Amino acid sequence: MRIPLQNTVADVLQVFYELQVKWNINLLQLPGLCELYPWLFLTAQHLSPLLVLAFTTDRYVSVCHPFEQERFCSRRRPLATICVLTAIALGINAVQAYFWTYNYDNGDCGLRPEVSLMDASTQPQPGRLS
Repeated sequence: MRIPLQNTVADVLQVFYELQVKWNINLLQLPGLCELYPWLFLTAQHLSPLLVLAFTTDRYVSVCHPFEQERFCSRRRPLATICVLTAIALGINAVQAYFWTYNYDNGDCGLRPEVSLMDASTQPQPGRLS
């Protein structure tokens, strides 16, 4: 995915997030989408700087080490780099699919109780280390 296309995807996912959270328009309150959306949203957010880093590294090699450019900057290497960075971003954020769950009783998407610190019994008490 090229950087402008990836940024467009990230911006579209941001619009859906803003509509859901800030404007209270329930677009993401569906089973499956509730778990999948945070994963994709954060993957797009993390992939953007990773792709910029890869592009910057490629330019650095081309400018500062021009004779090494042929060895490091082939036509297939950028595609492989994009695939590896996408896999890394998807892997890092895969836990988000577990954190979020759809509650069928009230039709709400939220954090799983076992990963949320909303329970008073699990909150650290002042003056105690745990």
